[in-house]
Parts: sequence; structure tokens; C-alpha cells
Amino acid sequence: MGGQCQFAIIISLLISTSVFSAEKSPTRERVSLNSGWRFTKGDPDVIGDQLSYANIKDWILPTGSALTKEVAVAAIKRPVGNPVSEIAYAQTDFDDSQWRLLNLPHDWAISGPFKQEYPGETGKLEWWGVGWYRSIWSWLSLMRAGKYIWTWTVRCLMRQSG
Repeated sequence: MGGQCQFAIIISLLISTSVFSAEKSPTRERVSLNSGWRFTKGDPDVIGDQLSYANIKDWILPTGSALTKEVAVAAIKRPVGNPVSEIAYAQTDFDDSQWRLLNLPHDWAISGPFKQEYPGETGKLEWWGVGWYRSIWSWLSLMRAGKYIWTWTVRCLMRQSG
């Protein structure tokens, strides 16, 4: 009798183990995109005022049109084309291997320089200016497998006029 009881317990454990291991993997996966970014401070030398607000506002303003109830603002559409289509840093084949490799979040000011003449409320660090961040994600294979990809991103375009 004792042997039959042990045998039944072992079989029961094996069945419950196989049931738990046969469960489906989760349908959602949360993946951080914070690592592996490239960064450089400043625009390419040849850019001039191509990305000044006056030159790109027609592309920026429509990004908020879905967030308003004002009919005139909601009706604003982006112009045809891309304001960065000719800028080297925005090209998919641009070689950014010499840029700094970092993880987000990132604060370029902390790298300095520390200068006494900078405002005290900024920690005497240069927080202003232009910075470019680049990262490459390979999602094509996921999309082909029928996976959906949702991202939560924060974009910032901030320029100080002079």
C-alpha cells in the first residue's frame, strides 16, 4: 500500500509539473529601448538655419492637431516632404560609430564643461544647445511573425535663439 501511495504522489507531481510547463508564454512583452544609443552634441557644420523653428514649424505644428478641439488648428496638415531629408545625421546609412555610446535617460550637461560664468541655477553646466540621438531597432522580423509593436516615446525639439 505504501508503495502505491508513493507512486500516486509521484505521478500526481509529474502531471502537475507538465500542466504548468505547458502554459502559454505571456502575450505581451515589455522591452526597454534605453540602451545602445549614440549621441553627439551640436548640428553638422553645413546645416546653417535649416532646422530653425521658422523653417520647420509647418512640420511641428500639425503634431498636436489631434490634441485640440479647435477646428482651425486640427485642420493643419504637414507639408509634403521631410525637413531633415538632406541632413546627414538623419540618414539611415549615416556612420555614427564615432558618436558617444550611452544609455537613456541621458543629461549631456553633466559631462561639462563646468564654467563659473554659467548661471548658478544650471549648476554652472551648459544644458542648452542641440543634441542628436540615434538608435537602430530591428523589428522587421517581429512584424513578419505577426507581432504588434507599440512604443512610448518622448520627442524634444528645443533650440535657444540668440
